[in-house]
Amino acid sequence: WAGTGFGAGAGVPSPAEREQLERLCQACLEASVQEGLVAHEASTSQRPLAEVAESCGVAPEVVRALAQAHLPSVAALAALSAPGNFETGVLRLWFDPGDFGGERALLEEEKASLKKLYEACRAEAGLPTGPYAKASAAG
Repeated sequence: WAGTGFGAGAGVPSPAEREQLERLCQACLEASVQEGLVAHEASTSQRPLAEVAESCGVAPEVVRALAQAHLPSVAALAALSAPGNFETGVLRLWFDPGDFGGERALLEEEKASLKKLYEACRAEAGLPTGPYAKASAAG
């Protein structure tokens, strides 16, 4: 990353760098659609993330936590590399489930539904399946 303005040698990008990377991922996804590398129908008919999340059993509070982590859309979630960025940026989220107990880490069931959501988002975006496809199909 030296000389690129990213990271200054750090392993984790800053929030501003993460936002830049997310914009770049979105631009690449859109360019892929324009070049015909990704199915146009899937990208233009994407359902809202909340709708896809509900179909995967992801709680609304977790969807809000995704938005707060700068992953507010199907395309943003689908563009994450997995397992790397997905597991670091999503499966390690802390959030407030609204039960008056404060923030907590995700439960195993929530992680499983987020993996299912990841695969559903990739399908919505017209991208190839990721590493959780078999587990999502079985569950």
